[in-house]
Amino acid sequence: GAATGSTKRVIGTSEWLGSALFYDDNGRVIQSISENHMGRTDKVTQTYKGNGALRSSRQDVHQVRTEQVPHYDPAGRMVGLSHHTGQLVKWDSTANLIFEDGRWKKNTGGTSWNAGGISSQFIPSETEGKLEFHADDYTGRKMRGLSADNINNIWNDIEYAFFFLDIDDFEVREKNGARYSGKYSAGDVFTITRIGDQILYYHNHTLLPVVSSPPTTLALTPDISLLHVNTYVQDLWFYQGDKRVL
Repeated sequence: GAATGSTKRVIGTSEWLGSALFYDDNGRVIQSISENHMGRTDKVTQTYKGNGALRSSRQDVHQVRTEQVPHYDPAGRMVGLSHHTGQLVKWDSTANLIFEDGRWKKNTGGTSWNAGGISSQFIPSETEGKLEFHADDYTGRKMRGLSADNINNIWNDIEYAFFFLDIDDFEVREKNGARYSGKYSAGDVFTITRIGDQILYYHNHTLLPVVSSPPTTLALTPDISLLHVNTYVQDLWFYQGDKRVL
């Protein structure tokens, strides 16, 4: 009997706006999608911990993402709330990439690590921040990460990265040094974050057992490199800072 959607009319017009609700197997709302009067789509996504407590609530409006993350004490009571504001990564300079169907795709250059992008966005020095994305369907080898010196598209220069080798294998790599290996599926969430001077890696919100070497407080910018033609990347989200609001 739970509601799955609704429509509403814009006052003074014949325009109707729709919305939809999606639930998990426990009857909890995990996502709502609604049309707005600007002709765009608003999306709210919620994730939960194993004990049922809210893990995060995220709102996507156009190219801005707002995320709230509760903090709990050992008794399970919420004692704080962090607020993050993120933006889609903008690639200001690219090599052997074209923007097509909402994603950046390698279109030339053969099978070589000669395609990538440079962004003007960055996590300022001595500031916390993170890069987050969903794994897409495998179309070829690619690396996505953060670098302190992002001046080219060479894969082994990416200082802190996730490397997707094939349809279900990934590695954590730091300047071409393998630090961790694991399995993934399309749609999984990957996060690289800096707290203090430590770089931390998460897969589906689970901290991976990686100790970064070396730690860094330098400014970090998004960095990508692609090996195969027709390999693509899309929807990398970039966050600066961590504002505690409660």
